[in-house]
Amino acid sequence: MHRFIIGMAVAILALPARAFDQDLQDWTLVTVQGHVTENVRLYGELQPRLALDSGALDRLLVRGAIGYDLSSQVSLWAGYAWTPLFASGFKDE
Repeated sequence: MHRFIIGMAVAILALPARAFDQDLQDWTLVTVQGHVTENVRLYGELQPRLALDSGALDRLLVRGAIGYDLSSQVSLWAGYAWTPLFASGFKDE
């Protein structure tokens, strides 16, 4: 327990001072996952990030992936992420 507390204190102190100048955000995460066949899996994620001071959509993360189970403990995944930024005009990433 003491190591955890010390680790958290070090992590907080290691943050750059300007990290506290940033806008607070609300991050909501919605995920969907499941098997298509016995070995093939799908994953989807939608994560809107809202700026709390303005209530406006700041960033949107849309991710999708398909996976294949090699065994009960190992799988391979390939996916795509689209992360547009809305804060200072639309920027597509």
